[in-house]
Amino acid sequence: LQRAVLGANALVTETNNRRELLQRAIEQTPAADQALVQEARGLQLRLMDIQTAMNGDRTVESRSEPTPPGIVDRVQTIIFGHWQYTGAPTATQRRNYDIAAQAFGPVLAQLRTLVETDLKALEAKAEAAGVPWTPGRVPEWKP
Repeated sequence: LQRAVLGANALVTETNNRRELLQRAIEQTPAADQALVQEARGLQLRLMDIQTAMNGDRTVESRSEPTPPGIVDRVQTIIFGHWQYTGAPTATQRRNYDIAAQAFGPVLAQLRTLVETDLKALEAKAEAAGVPWTPGRVPEWKP
């Protein structure tokens, strides 16, 4: 679970960076349809929701308000607890695992769809519109 959660969390950051660079390139391409900018913005909002599920609501937390822990927090709490304890997992650790595992499945499915389908579709539309190359895209070239 830890490997998958931390990998997905890193993928969220990587995907957001790709999306941000793509959105900037679209905005700087005069011939590009502005609907592409709106599509990129929609991906940004979806990524923010995924990021909140993974890491908790950092905005609320920064104002010293109580927030439920994110999936990453729950998993890391389990791992760090085992570093100092050699016995069987505690009831709290088991409960945290169950909560994190149950919450992670749908979030991973959303992330997979966003990366493998929606972002790729936006990148293809950007390529067709002549938007400059951005990381993660394979450029099209015809002699």
